[in-house]
Amino acid sequence: MSSYGQGRTLMLGSYVGAAYESRRDPVTVRFYNALLDWAGVESPVRVTGADPEVRYLESGDDVLVFAFNHSQQPMQPSIALRLKGRSYRGVNLVTGKPVAVVIDAGSVRLKTSIGPEDVWVVRLSPR
Repeated sequence: MSSYGQGRTLMLGSYVGAAYESRRDPVTVRFYNALLDWAGVESPVRVTGADPEVRYLESGDDVLVFAFNHSQQPMQPSIALRLKGRSYRGVNLVTGKPVAVVIDAGSVRLKTSIGPEDVWVVRLSPR
C-alpha cells in the first residue's frame, strides 16, 4: 500500500479475480467489497436476496441489464442500479413481457426469478 498526495494505491500480486470466477466463494465477495469500501467506491449495482452476476450496458438512453444465474438452483434476486434520475419502463427481451420497475432513492429496482443456469435480460427505456 502506498500514499501520494491525496491518493492511495493498493497492489496485489496475483490474479484475485480467478478465485471468484472458479468458485464464487462468499469470502472473496467480502474481500472485493472491503476493497471497494477502502477505496471509497460506491457500487453501481446492489443485489439482495440471491447472488447472480449482474452486468449492464448503456446505449443512448436505454440500459440493458443482464443477470446470470451460474448456480444449479433457481434464485429470486432484487437488483438495484444507480442510474440517472428518471423513470424507466422495463421489457424482458427473451419473453417480450413488461418488467416491473421501481424508482427508489436514486436507484432503479428490479425483482425477478431466474432459473438454474439461466440468464435474465431486460431493456430499460425512459418513459
